[in-house]
Amino acid sequence: WLTTQSYADNSLTYPQMTERAKTDKLRIACGYATLWTKTLLDAIGIPSRMVNGITMEAWNYVNDGHAMLETFLGGKWVLFDFSFNTRFWKNGAPLNLIEVIENMPNYEIEQMTIDTSYDVTGLYYQGHSLASVFEPMLSSSLLYDVYARLLQIPLVNDNGIVYYFKTSPYDAQLQAWGYRKISQTEYINRFYT
Repeated sequence: WLTTQSYADNSLTYPQMTERAKTDKLRIACGYATLWTKTLLDAIGIPSRMVNGITMEAWNYVNDGHAMLETFLGGKWVLFDFSFNTRFWKNGAPLNLIEVIENMPNYEIEQMTIDTSYDVTGLYYQGHSLASVFEPMLSSSLLYDVYARLLQIPLVNDNGIVYYFKTSPYDAQLQAWGYRKISQTEYINRFYT
């Protein structure tokens, strides 16, 4: 309940976000929500890491990627999306990022809270309102399509280095950003076994 997908509070520091969250909902983008939540979990000793997904479809610079958080719970990494207030299940078991991708679209999305997921009035990119893009996502049934687009290339942030394994039309761009491509076997062994 503490965050809503927007950009209005992205400029706040993590301590300022924590203070504001005591009385107001934070209006922050997915990466900020993920990293802020990670700082809170780190402070109480719960292992967590930022994971991302990027589309292999044509980039539109609006919904090309998404940041989420995995926490180590019950002996495995479990995926949470604090921007869309969701978590993921299959047959009663929580899923991590790789399991969501492997089971797409045959998994369950659970809304963690019942609230407004977006502050569409604060969503602007290069001076253009993104309300018409994000408002339809308020329907949880459309989230399956959203995740199918956003989670085509899984990435894990490990101590500031982002790793991925899938070949995509955007390999040159990902590597220019400093992302490291490794084999799928190495990726799975390193982050999920």
